[in-house]
Amino acid sequence: MHKLTRCDAPLVLNEFDHNIHNWDDHFKSRHKALVWEKIFEMQGHYCAYCECKLDSSDPEKTHLEHFRQKGKAEYRHLTFEWTNIFGSCCNGERCGRHKDKSNISSENIVKMDEEDPEDYFIFLSTGAVGIRDGLSPVEAERAENTLRAFNLNPRRGGVKNERERVIKTHDYMIKEMIGLMNELKDDGGLEFLIEIRDSYIERVTTEKGPFVTAIKHVLISNWERAV
Repeated sequence: MHKLTRCDAPLVLNEFDHNIHNWDDHFKSRHKALVWEKIFEMQGHYCAYCECKLDSSDPEKTHLEHFRQKGKAEYRHLTFEWTNIFGSCCNGERCGRHKDKSNISSENIVKMDEEDPEDYFIFLSTGAVGIRDGLSPVEAERAENTLRAFNLNPRRGGVKNERERVIKTHDYMIKEMIGLMNELKDDGGLEFLIEIRDSYIERVTTEKGPFVTAIKHVLISNWERAV
């Protein structure tokens, strides 16, 4: 989970009015396809919440997720509101599907196009997600609510294992970075080592793979230990 910047809204949403139209009955596959184009522009082909890869070839495996539930009367006016829609995986054990049955208010969780989730969370090499130190009690509660609502830090299995497997595939990059740092450590000061770190972070984020935030955090923690 990382900060997302919204692109322009899909024009097709302007054709619908929550007072007249119902999402499930009136918003057809052809309309959803136009929304997905903008979703992919905003967040790539990855779930906005867990960052797993989305199978865009199979609509049954993806979910246009309303952050504020469209089925609740107080949020019905947001049914066709672009700022309320994210692209989620369709895994019933986590992310959008899990949030909708969690009974945790969406007002009390982190919304990643308005806040930076990386201010709240740190991803570990085990695949787990930790809550950052230094948060206020209110912020810490919202962070915990977010993890619970989307089930992003299960006790065992699930997305935690998926993250750990992908992180391990990047062990070579971590070793390469540490080796380069050790080799060049004496040639420059801290600023030079920061340049090395940032070059590897850029490499990871440019690759646009699944769980990129977790990989980035593990790279940074290894860099900090090496320094």
